[in-house]
This record gives sequence, structure tokens and C-alpha cells, in this order.
Amino acid sequence: MTTVHITDEDVENGRSVLKRALIDARKYTLKPEESLEPTSALGIAMNPHISFKNLLSLVLHKDENGWYADFILKKVPEGFPDVFGTSSGQPLASKREAYSQACKTVAVLRQKSQSISRTTPARKQASIIVGVTCH
Repeated sequence: MTTVHITDEDVENGRSVLKRALIDARKYTLKPEESLEPTSALGIAMNPHISFKNLLSLVLHKDENGWYADFILKKVPEGFPDVFGTSSGQPLASKREAYSQACKTVAVLRQKSQSISRTTPARKQASIIVGVTCH
């Protein structure tokens, strides 16, 4: 795992980048093989927390190897990383490519969110009966 220093300012600036990505992600038509299935133990453990509604910010950054797109999550359990993104082992050639990859990730998360809401049955409301006895 690579550690990247993301400042509060990066997170704040990344909120507007995420807003733009939420709009631009609607343009992507996903192929069936495009998914975010985790491949590591940490990824599997984090999977329930990586959701469309849990995205806080999108930070695009560069190092000597290339560009990366990292999402900051709103809530994660203590001890879990609050960032996920493009692979540190596969830097991207440009900021545009990193942003495009981030938009695809948002599109996958949106699709996952929509499929969950379509397949999750509506919760039944419990019936409450209140009785009053007068003597």
C-alpha cells in the first residue's frame, strides 16, 4: 500500500472535482466486465464502505511516475483507510486520463447503487397497535 499525503485543502478542492465527475460519469456506458470487484483482503474488507453515497472528495495528483485519482470516503470503520483510487503500481499518463478513470469508477458505483436499490425489497413497516383500556 502506498501512502499519499492529502491535505485538508486537497480534500476541499476535491469536492468540486467530485461534483464535476458525478455529472460527467453519466456519459459513460459501462461494459459488463467493468466492475470494482476487490482483489485483496483489504479491498474485500473495505468493499461495503466503497459506495456512491460514501464519496466525499476526488483528488487528482501527480508524482514522478504519473497521475492518480483518489477518492476520499466520508465514513469508514476505525483502522480502515479512508482513501481508494487508481493503482499506485499503474500510474496514468495524464491528468485527463486520471479524471476519466475516476469518472468510470463513479459510473460503476452509481450503477452498483442503482442495482442494489432495485433488488432490495422495501422494508415492511411494523404494525403498531395501541390499546387503551378504560375501567
